[in-house]
Amino acid sequence: MDGRAKRIIVCCDGTACSSYKRHGGLSLTNVSRISRSIKAVADNGTPQMVFYQPGIGTAAANPLNILNQGIGSGIDEKIMEAYSFICHNYSGEDDKIILIGFSRGAFTVRCIADFIHKAGLLTKVGLFYLTQLYDLWVGGKLGTDNVPEAFRTGVLGDPTQVRPSIRINACAVWDTVCSLGVPQLGFSGPRLPSRFSFVLSDLCEGIENAFQALSLHERRLAFLPYVWKPRETNHCSLQQCWFMGYHADIGGGNKDECLAHFALAWMISKLDPFVEFNKEYFWMPTASDTSWKLSAAPTVDTFDPPFMVGLQIPDSMNLFYWLWGSIHRKPRRQFWTHVGFEQFYPPVNNISKEFMHSTVRLLTFLGALDTCPSLKGGKPERRGNQWIWNLRLRPKSPFWAFVRAVEPAPTHETYEVVEDPMGPTERELLKQWLNSELYLLQERANENDPDPQTLIPYLLEWLDKQLAN
Repeated sequence: MDGRAKRIIVCCDGTACSSYKRHGGLSLTNVSRISRSIKAVADNGTPQMVFYQPGIGTAAANPLNILNQGIGSGIDEKIMEAYSFICHNYSGEDDKIILIGFSRGAFTVRCIADFIHKAGLLTKVGLFYLTQLYDLWVGGKLGTDNVPEAFRTGVLGDPTQVRPSIRINACAVWDTVCSLGVPQLGFSGPRLPSRFSFVLSDLCEGIENAFQALSLHERRLAFLPYVWKPRETNHCSLQQCWFMGYHADIGGGNKDECLAHFALAWMISKLDPFVEFNKEYFWMPTASDTSWKLSAAPTVDTFDPPFMVGLQIPDSMNLFYWLWGSIHRKPRRQFWTHVGFEQFYPPVNNISKEFMHSTVRLLTFLGALDTCPSLKGGKPERRGNQWIWNLRLRPKSPFWAFVRAVEPAPTHETYEVVEDPMGPTERELLKQWLNSELYLLQERANENDPDPQTLIPYLLEWLDKQLAN
């Protein structure tokens, strides 16, 4: 090799998710799709090295897989494995590191970012000390007097062992959750895990660009998201966006994958400046059947309701998770801090850079899904060329869990979440996907088949209207 700068891309999948083991008609996750669509070499000759890591609880012939999936066992090995890949392939400051993850895989890459920021990258010689360095990091001892003097000077202070001050070019995640250890009953409220309690909503200062797609419908207490919130000293470029659907409707992996494509196209558009993709590969393999089916045909000319989209989206809140409690997600209000999970009254400035995706407005307009409690009583309002959601500050909640509220209380009843305008890359990706599904319908249709009553033509029409606006 000629020593050319390269991109080192780590993709960590969600719990029980694997590109290699797909049963029961489950689809690829967005992490899998992205990892398979990255060019081996960019058009300018930059190598792009991809490491794909299946999620927790996917080991072959392991009788403890289900237990590991439930308690998150094995995350230490996942972190060290991915970190080692970066160490083996990093050769200089011109190399770019990109981290991508979903669910616990998202938490994994956020841990990797924190580990790299605090410890640096071990050289191939220094990898001998990986376990010892990892234990110091997990124990919160790095940067303190608790690091043995011999290790501080002989390893951390030796440039042949450790490369310090490493930056993460981009970190892209779908719905970060931790959920480690045995779940607590709902009345005890959300708790920080005994391990990794230092990985919070605070945005790691070693990350230069951060993106997160979040689920509005998900309400399992064990799946509370780790929404980023940068410190005042953090100059990272951050963007977080809320989408309709439950956890797997954002990160992918459900048999019905229509909603996941919205979050996938959004994420691709955000990563496009940092990674070079084969964009025609994202939707392959295509679904065996279209997901967008209508229960009543809309009026083509006016594009007006009422009509309903027959989206059968499975609710993730099954009987098992009821035991552990539930809580509605609230954009711009919920964060993990050093004291635990806290619910804030949203400040005037959007410090967490949270936005609403434009498809939330579309699917609400169509009546496509049951409105999640976070949006009940709220409505989008157009101001010039911008859409803004006015959300109720205290939406009614029939679910139970104890959450610590942070005072003082506000004097207003609503707060705002701005809509993220759809860019040209995202719009073209969605049109590409919808046209591929429409072609699939037409290819499989017989002459005397009834009208499939699909929403696809109307989604394409809506995308064209976004361009016009």
